[in-house]
Amino acid sequence: MKNFAYTIIFALLLPASAIASNTFGFKLLLPCDTKYNAFSPDKIVATRAGGKVLITGWATMSCGEVAAHPDVIEDLGSITLKIDSFSKSGDVASCRCTSKFQFVLHDKISPGMTIYLVKDGRATAHVVAP
Repeated sequence: MKNFAYTIIFALLLPASAIASNTFGFKLLLPCDTKYNAFSPDKIVATRAGGKVLITGWATMSCGEVAAHPDVIEDLGSITLKIDSFSKSGDVASCRCTSKFQFVLHDKISPGMTIYLVKDGRATAHVVAP
C-alpha cells in the first residue's frame, strides 16, 4: 500500500515538473507605437538571431498603459508569453494606444513550436517559431 501511495504522489508531481519556466529577457520598445493601428488585434512576430528567438509584439491598450509584468511559460511543446496592461500612476485615458515590446528567449526553442501571447489573462495572438 505504501508503494501505491508513492506512485500516486509521483504521478501527481510529474505534470508539474514537465512545465518549466524559460530563461528570457524583456524590454519595452515603445510605450505608444503610433505606426501600428491601435484598433488592430494584438500581434507577435518571431525571428531567430543566433541561438536566441526574438519575439516582437504589439498590444493595444488604453493611453497611459504599457506592457509590463512579463513572464514566459513553456508547456509541452508550446510557449506562453504573458504581459499585463499597466499604468504607473493608475490613470488611463479613453483613447487607445499600442505598446511595442520584445521578448528574447535564451533557451532552445524548436522550429514549429507555437508561441502564444496572453495579455491580462486572455490569449490575444500567436506565432510559430522559425
